[in-house]
Amino acid sequence: MYRSVSVIFAGSLAIGIPNAHAYLPPPGYLATGTLFTAESFAFGPGGQVAVGSDNFLGGASISVYASLADVGGVPTRTFTDPSWKFFGGIDFADATTVVFGENGSTAAVDAVYRGSILSGDVLTLSNVPNVGDVDVEGSSVYVAAQNGPGANDVVRLPLAGGASTLLVENFGTGYGGGVLVAGGKIYATETNDPFFEGNAGNVHVFDLAGAFEMLILLTRGGGSGAVGLSAGFDGDIFVATGNSISRIDINTSSVTPFGQFTGPFAFPTTIDFSGNRLFVNGIYTETGGTFAVSVPEPAGMVAIVVGSLALLRRRGGVR
Repeated sequence: MYRSVSVIFAGSLAIGIPNAHAYLPPPGYLATGTLFTAESFAFGPGGQVAVGSDNFLGGASISVYASLADVGGVPTRTFTDPSWKFFGGIDFADATTVVFGENGSTAAVDAVYRGSILSGDVLTLSNVPNVGDVDVEGSSVYVAAQNGPGANDVVRLPLAGGASTLLVENFGTGYGGGVLVAGGKIYATETNDPFFEGNAGNVHVFDLAGAFEMLILLTRGGGSGAVGLSAGFDGDIFVATGNSISRIDINTSSVTPFGQFTGPFAFPTTIDFSGNRLFVNGIYTETGGTFAVSVPEPAGMVAIVVGSLALLRRRGGVR
């Protein structure tokens, strides 16, 4: 894994200023240019990357690469089936196991699968209609069922296989999106926008038994809707919210924008942390693909400041 250390490098990085890939990171953070293009992805515990490629005609695939640098090259393993069309979510159970949901099968059966990177074997864990995001926590898989306004569910499956448990049913005024287990709680998103009017989304918080705890309104996040979410910097929760990323303070549940997309239309989907970097799927934004946001290290900050001052001098902004 590499680090981005300079804003003045082939025009591909930004720190608090807009750049060619149409995302404005928060002050003090770096955003890369497009790293790869895919409909979905997940990072593993050892830096592996699982990349999902949808196929409307069937034959969608998930390719697992040893590292980010290997994406687009020869994968360690590829999972595919002629009946698969769209992946709702991907997660690593460990360094050799991926879990994923497929929700457009030509066989008309939405399901959650467990795949072995070592053997290539794929096991159907459960059929889950309208399966969306998946999150593996210990020996359990938490699944978002995107059933629509007033009908979204959260289902728990044993990673080893077995009977499913309906933890949460019929939640949300909009369309379900992501699910995340963090700090002993379940976080589940929904758009709060049944008629696609641009409403800010919501995050519903439950305990691990599915009991409702609180509703987090994403109004102050500066975006609309809510899709994928992930836990990262300082343990905070980050949510893909239309033309912004929203940050939820893990201690106070307050919501703030974490950068903005600068194009006229933006719909970020998957987000995932790997190390100190937040990876954002911008395939449905003007970025055109997945990019990363990170906090530069001190040496990188010096390079950024020096480079920025040099650029300003060339533009006549500093005398």
